[in-house]
Amino acid sequence: MREVFREYGGTVIAVLIGVLLFLLIFGNLSWKGNKGIIAVLGQGAKIEEKDFSEYADSKKIIQIMEKKRPVITYKNIPVYTKNVFEEDALFTAEDAEGNLLETEVFKIEDSVGSEVVKADGKICFEKQGIYRCWVKAVDADCGVTEQVFSIPVRCR
Repeated sequence: MREVFREYGGTVIAVLIGVLLFLLIFGNLSWKGNKGIIAVLGQGAKIEEKDFSEYADSKKIIQIMEKKRPVITYKNIPVYTKNVFEEDALFTAEDAEGNLLETEVFKIEDSVGSEVVKADGKICFEKQGIYRCWVKAVDADCGVTEQVFSIPVRCR
C-alpha cells in the first residue's frame, strides 16, 4: 500500500485538488443569490446602468436619428451617346423637409464594368448600353444617402 501511495500519491493529490477546485468554481458556493465562485466574484464588477436620456444633447440626437435620410431620384430623361450632362441634369435629391440638395456622382461603370471618368462635374457616355451610377446626397444634419442607378444610354 505504501508503494502505491509513493507511486501514485502525487497524482491522487492533484486529482483531489482539481475536483475540489472544480466544485468550488462551479459548485454550490453562493453569495447574495449568485452560485459559483465566478458569479460571486463577478457580482462586484457589475456596473450601474446610467440613463443618458437626460443629457442636454440626447433629444437633439434622437431627433436627427429619427429623421428620414435624403431621397435621390433619377430624372428619367433620355440619355444619348456623346452628349455631355451635368450631374444635376440627371439626378435630384431632397431632404426630409423637401429642400433640394446637391448630388454627387462618385462612380460610373459601363455594362462591361469599366469605370467612366467624369471631368469638372460633367458626364459623357461614349457607348450605348446600361451604365451604373453611384450617387450620394448629404443633408444639413450629415444624413447621407448613397444609391445606385441603372441608366440606359441610347445611340443617336
